Amino acid sequence: MDRFVVSCLKATFTSTISGDVLSLTTSREIWEFLESCFQTQYRARKNMLRAQLFGIKRGNLNILVYLQKIKSITDSLAAIGEKVNDSDLIMHVLNGLGREYDTFIISAQNKDNPYTFSELKARLLTHEQWLFDQDRDTTGIYDSQHNSGLYARNGNSNSGNSYNANGGKKKNGSNFPYGRGNGNKSGQYGSSFSNIQGNYDPGSSSTSTGGSRRFDLSQVDCQICRKKGH
Repeated sequence: MDRFVVSCLKATFTSTISGDVLSLTTSREIWEFLESCFQTQYRARKNMLRAQLFGIKRGNLNILVYLQKIKSITDSLAAIGEKVNDSDLIMHVLNGLGREYDTFIISAQNKDNPYTFSELKARLLTHEQWLFDQDRDTTGIYDSQHNSGLYARNGNSNSGNSYNANGGKKKNGSNFPYGRGNGNKSGQYGSSFSNIQGNYDPGSSSTSTGGSRRFDLSQVDCQICRKKGH
């Protein structure tokens, strides 16, 4: 009869277990081996899950994902017979929230009637939204002040710089036509072209009088009658 039981047990094993029980001859030996093997696996998984639960931190996770991660670990512990009660579950949730939830943690720990997991979840989601709104308002105020400061600085730096009607740049009351040169009191440009008169003819003679250059028109051919001098 025992040989029949041994045969039935060995027929149900996977290839990884069959090699370990091959040398066992009685059903008792096989059963004790299986018990020892599964107890070792059970303890290893229980210790791993408990370590994950004790060391879990929210980090950059939002509240919903963080709570789902904790719930997954506690469900796995419950599946192997290690159920986590509500008080321990709340403690693990609060311990992993981080410094920005300090006020909420203190309030929850000093509460006369401790939260259930469902109540804690709702409260944390509300607090997370409040923190988000506070951060958004603070960022908006900072951006507004920063932009006002930049506008004020740019306004002061450009207050002495303007452009006159001729396209020249005014700086501290001076005229700079075309962006160069020093303005004079008479309003004339730095360079004058009024002293050049007439059209230049390479074959004509010229005289220089009083700094102005005049050309002799008596040697220029008329384009109509072909005569000179008119």
